[in-house]
Amino acid sequence: MSVYHLYNTTSHNFKPSTELLNKAFSLMMQRFNCTFEEVEIVLVNEQEIVRINHEHLGKNYVTDIITFYYHDTELNDVSTLEGTLYICLPRVIEQAQELSISTEQEFLRIVVHGLLHLLDFKDDTQAHKENMTKEEDAILDLVNQSPV
Repeated sequence: MSVYHLYNTTSHNFKPSTELLNKAFSLMMQRFNCTFEEVEIVLVNEQEIVRINHEHLGKNYVTDIITFYYHDTELNDVSTLEGTLYICLPRVIEQAQELSISTEQEFLRIVVHGLLHLLDFKDDTQAHKENMTKEEDAILDLVNQSPV
């Protein structure tokens, strides 16, 4: 049984690999000794990501992902995690083109990024960004090395 639910609210016909997503979730649960209990992945367009960004974070620009986590932070328990990843699919497609990689690989990187946020990784400083990128790269290497 999958720990995530994917909703595509955009006009783009994009269907990511279930096997790669399951592998990413599984590897991260092993790596961080946690359980992703329920994660919604919602693909949205630019207007919707800007609306969410403005309404919840007070920012007025397109971003590739916004992560909301629902676990009780007062308990300091990051072993069982729930949340929603709002991913701007047009931005992911654009970034994939800029990086000359597949949309699938960029999407997977963005999902891993969001899951790291659920694990309380931050990217608010240069040092945090570097640490987060290092973790993303390590996880993606594992996902891409392991047979699906």
